[in-house]
Amino acid sequence: SGDANLAALKRLLAIPTVRATIASQTLLFWVLGGLSVFLPLYVHRRFGLGVGSAATVAGGVLVVGGLIGTIGGGWLADRFARHRPRASLEVGIIGMVAGAVFVAVSLLASSLTLWVAPALLATVGLYLYSAPYTAVSQNVVIPSLRASVVMLTLLIAHLVGDSWSPTAVGFLSDSMHNLGAALLVSAPPVLLLAAATAATGLRHIAADTRAMEEEWAGASAPAAS
Repeated sequence: SGDANLAALKRLLAIPTVRATIASQTLLFWVLGGLSVFLPLYVHRRFGLGVGSAATVAGGVLVVGGLIGTIGGGWLADRFARHRPRASLEVGIIGMVAGAVFVAVSLLASSLTLWVAPALLATVGLYLYSAPYTAVSQNVVIPSLRASVVMLTLLIAHLVGDSWSPTAVGFLSDSMHNLGAALLVSAPPVLLLAAATAATGLRHIAADTRAMEEEWAGASAPAAS
């Protein structure tokens, strides 16, 4: 029923680790939304490429970097999380901080040649979160709510994050009369805020995971007896 679903969502938001990952991912999506829309235009204006070529270069950086980051984040989390429960969240945090640095470096680059490498590294960093954050959210909720936590995360992250960020960046660009400056003053600070928000969940992961395991064990005990 609707009441039952609402209760489940409230229950998920009561878990500190879930709140931290959702808030962090929402801020990250805000940045990704703006960059994905305006990066081709930025490359076109900044480096004088044709519109088609600029879209190809920017799109290539986003696709290749996103693929490497997504796969790499999962690999890093699998490697370190066995012995360090907080590693999954830490991988995403490191990626966001690195992304903030490399976004700034790329936006200050004076040529396309100098832009490509930091832009690619920034994209890799921004997508390191993907697999680890999914794993974190699955580890702190009981199996029957795992699909719900994915749905809730994506709903909030898209609705509050990337649904309006291109409009905000566009408004800022018009106000500053400089798209690069608008991206520079918005993306890196929001990424650092996303990293700081994720960091608030670090101290809760172990307790939230134990609470989930205990709840699931209690719920499964009658069926096992």
